[in-house]
Amino acid sequence: MTRRSRRLLEPDHERALALLADSLKGVPEAVMTVGHGFTVEQLAELVRAGLATQDVRRVTRTGPNPLKVTWLVITDVGWRALAVRRAR
Repeated sequence: MTRRSRRLLEPDHERALALLADSLKGVPEAVMTVGHGFTVEQLAELVRAGLATQDVRRVTRTGPNPLKVTWLVITDVGWRALAVRRAR
């Protein structure tokens, strides 16, 4: 884990990582922002620190034209940061 990722693991970051950890396939960015109140900047901080990744996926269940949806997935570094934070 880098110094930067340790420093960034504030309560909101820990809460975001915990939500991502609950879903191994990831969570749509819209769910994290609208459903859980995170800002796009907070989520971008997790990605820049290497605690999560962003993945654009096509969702075809919405009709004839697929939508592109950005998903967030916790990384191994994120798992370790969450474990260290919870151990304290």
